[in-house]
Amino acid sequence: MSRARRRHSLAFLAWAFFFLCVLEFAFFRNGLWYLPDETAWAGEAHYHFEHALQEVERQPRAGEFRVLVVGSSVALYSVLPSELEHGLRSHLRSGRLRLHLLAHQGMTPLHLRTYLNRLLATRPDLIIYPLNPIDLKLERPVLEGWMEGLYAGHEENRAETLAAYESYLVSQPEFKEIAPFSHMRYYWRTLHRSLLAQDLLAGLVASYRYRDFAATSLGLLFENRLTRGRSYLYYAGVPVWGGNVTARGWTGREFSLPFTAPFREQGLLLEAPPGLHRACALRGIVPHLSLEICDGRACKKETHALTVGWQTIPILESGNWLKATLSCTFHSEEEATELGVRLARNAGRSWPAPRDDEREPRSTDDLYAAMNEAAYRRSFEERLLNFERPGMQYLHSVQIARGVWAGRAFDPELPAAAALREIVNRLQQAGVPLLLINSPENPLSMQWHGSGPWYRTYKEFLGALAEQAPGPGRLLDLDQEFRMQDFYDYHHLTYGGARAFGARVESALAPWLRLQGH
Repeated sequence: MSRARRRHSLAFLAWAFFFLCVLEFAFFRNGLWYLPDETAWAGEAHYHFEHALQEVERQPRAGEFRVLVVGSSVALYSVLPSELEHGLRSHLRSGRLRLHLLAHQGMTPLHLRTYLNRLLATRPDLIIYPLNPIDLKLERPVLEGWMEGLYAGHEENRAETLAAYESYLVSQPEFKEIAPFSHMRYYWRTLHRSLLAQDLLAGLVASYRYRDFAATSLGLLFENRLTRGRSYLYYAGVPVWGGNVTARGWTGREFSLPFTAPFREQGLLLEAPPGLHRACALRGIVPHLSLEICDGRACKKETHALTVGWQTIPILESGNWLKATLSCTFHSEEEATELGVRLARNAGRSWPAPRDDEREPRSTDDLYAAMNEAAYRRSFEERLLNFERPGMQYLHSVQIARGVWAGRAFDPELPAAAALREIVNRLQQAGVPLLLINSPENPLSMQWHGSGPWYRTYKEFLGALAEQAPGPGRLLDLDQEFRMQDFYDYHHLTYGGARAFGARVESALAPWLRLQGH
């Protein structure tokens, strides 16, 4: 190779290295986290957790009393942040209190132990931790056939089985994305060498650590601006009146919308599923949408035929709000109720809404609240116990596991128990108060294990931990304080259930907060 070509090659490598360094430090370590988080409520769990945690890490405390609510989707569904923040603030002398919800689906005590260094670095004045048996992942030993190794074999077999159980729990990708070095520190004995290498690389190279989060963030920015929002998990559009929508964006027979600029310019985008057309055909009805455009004085009515799939309903008149009525609805087994059409993800919004941990009440919240016990039982069985339906394997495994564990005493050597002890010890050393909550459970699923020795000894274990922790000093036990209608499923609270949960937490913390010096 000639000297000139060698110089060009070295220059190219130098520029490539410089570009990668800029990408590493300017984008992955910094710029990525200043992009707006446009995930819908409860969506993209791990990316949102990291985004929210980095935001808290950047915020100066400025003399505020900082409360962190941590946990799994149990915490996410149990807390209405602004309501709880307002309630707790009223009991603090200074009135300066900020509450941050840092939770993601599937967070076990082993996750929380791994994240604890970062959480403590934000200098919280109180940590609230709602915990449910679902967070211990007790279904895994049952499904994997590990119960015999845990309780019927020799001590050596038990140790190997516990190690395999822990290895499963800590092999999820979010560990290396959120706290890679802590992941190595706590679980190096059970992690495969390839996972340890990934942790090391993730801790050193942000572009490797955050590559999936970058894809999520940029993908959402692209989808929210350049697509119509037809493929999504959680609805994030304008408020829907007169029947509301489900969390997935499905309407009932009637619904109303504010007449925003996007509706005027682009029309109303909606999906009419094949099930709706079949239901209409069985009743001898032509599927159509009656649309009224109202301005406060009068309403102008239009009728539009519905075809299978997504379609845009043109809106030719102007007004203040839209009122829609469908000619028929279809029965959804998943929701155990009658549904109509599905709205686009960002329906009616000129600009995508940034992520807000304030969940909106949905039609299912009102539906369950209005049911008597007999109606709710029927709904519960159709939605959650019809295990022949696709996608029901997890809920079925939870039911089976509850029955298997119910007759045993709680095992304090399980990985989650060890992690909980470590969490409490660390908080003791740091002097950070903890409110540990035995999170409520649906009375219908509580029947599977609530009267057995496992649940009794589990609560005793939590109670002993809560007494060791600094702060309020007792377990807040809410396991039997809620009606079945307050739950979507086994353990996730409805909007009304979350409001009641917040009131219980506020009541429990009020005497302690009044004694604080803030």
